[in-house]
Amino acid sequence: MEREGTTVLVAGGTGTAGTAHVEALVGAGYRVKATIRPGKDMATLVQMGAEPVEVDLRHPEAAGRALEGVYAVVVAVLGRGSDGVRDEEFVTRNLVDGARAAGVSRIVYTSVYLADEPTGVPHFELKGRLEDYVRRSGLRHTFLRPATFMEGLNAPWIRASVEERGVLTSPIALGTPTWLGSPCWPWKMPPWKAPP
Repeated sequence: MEREGTTVLVAGGTGTAGTAHVEALVGAGYRVKATIRPGKDMATLVQMGAEPVEVDLRHPEAAGRALEGVYAVVVAVLGRGSDGVRDEEFVTRNLVDGARAAGVSRIVYTSVYLADEPTGVPHFELKGRLEDYVRRSGLRHTFLRPATFMEGLNAPWIRASVEERGVLTSPIALGTPTWLGSPCWPWKMPPWKAPP
C-alpha cells in the first residue's frame, strides 16, 4: 500500500492501544484521522500529527461519516458506561458495517489474547464474537491480539486486589508472557505501595 496520501482512521485514537496505533501510522507516513468522543481534548492527537474526528460512534450514521474516504480503519475501542461489553459490541459493529458501506479496503481489529478460547471472561468472549463478525463482513482484515497492558496494573480493581490480598488476578495462565507497555502513554502512573 502506498503511504503518502493514504488515509487510515483509528477508532479509539486516544486510548492506550489507539495512541500507539496513531504514533506508528503517523511515523510510517500515513495520513491519520483518529476518533475522539465529543467534548474530549484533541491536543494530544494534533500534537501526534493526527486529524481528530469528534464523533459518537454509538450512532451508525456518525460512524459511517467518519469512515468516508479512508483506505483502512483500525478499531481500538473499549466500551464505556454501565455495560461496557454491550457498548463495545455496538460501537464495533457500527464501525464494521460502516466500513463495508464506505468501501474501506481493510479493517485492523484490536482484539485480545485468547479471543478464540472459552475463558468465561466477558470482555474476551466479546472480542471472539467480534472477530467472527469481522470475518463474516467480507472485508479484508487483520486481527491484533495484545495481552494485558502494563498501564492496567494501576486500575483500581487490580490495585485493590494486590493491596488487600497481595494477589495479582489475571484470566491468563501463569507462565504466559502477556504484559505489554505502550511507549506513547501520555501520563506517568502515580506511585503506589505494594503490600508488605
